[in-house]
Amino acid sequence: MICLFNMPRLIKQISITDQREVRSVLDKAVEVFKIPLPVLKGKTREQPVQIARMVVSNICRVANKIHYTNICPELNRDRTSVYHYEKMHESNFATFPKYRDAYNTLFDQLYSNPLPILTKPGIKNILKEAGIHGAKGSISIIITSGLSSHSITETNGGFTKTVEALRELFKGFYTKIDIRL
Repeated sequence: MICLFNMPRLIKQISITDQREVRSVLDKAVEVFKIPLPVLKGKTREQPVQIARMVVSNICRVANKIHYTNICPELNRDRTSVYHYEKMHESNFATFPKYRDAYNTLFDQLYSNPLPILTKPGIKNILKEAGIHGAKGSISIIITSGLSSHSITETNGGFTKTVEALRELFKGFYTKIDIRL
């Protein structure tokens, strides 16, 4: 017969530093994705908000090995949502470009790249001040910064000059320039 009174009691460990780390990732996500904290923690299922929420959860869980009990209250989600985000991380990263770009952007901003991120109006203002409007052509140039992006079209002749000018313009910002033919 087993005596229940002499069995060791399981103690749940709660890490205060992990909660602080989740909050710092959330704060950086608010800054990077330009989504207010109440919206990020709210119930909306709009795609940019949902992507940002998944990215925050997975950076905390997958990259930092923070326990679910510290992530759930900060994101205002139940543990099954965090389980689901973690389960889908590998698949989303491999097949969902918006998720992958958002994850890489936030991860880089947190751990390796302190360059500022631009909003769509910020991208447009820089282009306007530089006098780059694009031309009516068949080549699209897409400038992405965080979750914001803006595209211009260019002709075959002016394409190379425009791309070089864009590289110089956005040198001090966290941006990605893609070309669509």
